[in-house]
Amino acid sequence: MFVIRLHNQLHGIEQVRLRTIGTTETGVVYENKLRLPEHDGRRMTVRRVVMHLFEPTRDKEVEVILLTNLPPQDADALVVSELYRTRWKIETAFGHLRLAMNCEIKPLCYPKAALFCFALALVAYNAFAITKGAVAAEHGRQESALLSPYYLALEIAEATDGMLVALPDDRWQEMETISTPDFAAQVRTIIPSADLSRYRKSVRGPKKPPPKRTNKQNSVHVSTQRLLDQRRDNPC
Repeated sequence: MFVIRLHNQLHGIEQVRLRTIGTTETGVVYENKLRLPEHDGRRMTVRRVVMHLFEPTRDKEVEVILLTNLPPQDADALVVSELYRTRWKIETAFGHLRLAMNCEIKPLCYPKAALFCFALALVAYNAFAITKGAVAAEHGRQESALLSPYYLALEIAEATDGMLVALPDDRWQEMETISTPDFAAQVRTIIPSADLSRYRKSVRGPKKPPPKRTNKQNSVHVSTQRLLDQRRDNPC
């Protein structure tokens, strides 16, 4: 099963005319069927979901076309459009896994080692997500959005060994059997005493416009090539 974006390189034959399905927060959704070009002796007909956006994207696009083989009874066109609209959360998570959690270590040539590294990064990301959720609950989503994935990942990596030494074993065993509501309550009691300024993103200031180039009419420009040519034509 898939939901993918239709790009210019892929062409097909529309089977029926577009019909209006409904409206979402971002635009009007239409649907029809598209027969894809033959590949390996097989042809596939998929659902073609078209979103006419109320506001253009950052790339100035006003229309987004999706292809999916999901059955309509499992996901209608409105559900498909919402799935694609929220894809950025998954893309953002994988970006944090790759950059902050370092889930792709090139020297790991064995698949099992790479998979183990990726699994550890997922565990670290769960801790990161829990922390952001607790901060959002205590201080608001705006404060949570200011947290740096890099600094949080660094804190998790550096503080874990110390916590294993400082906290007794029975404390960790208690965490293994604690209920989800009790765990959330304990995390929320820790967040107010945390110094969140240590984990904020580095905010870049506004870009300064490049200085205007001035035409220095009074300056004298000496061409090195011209000097070499004169030296060759008039040797001393």
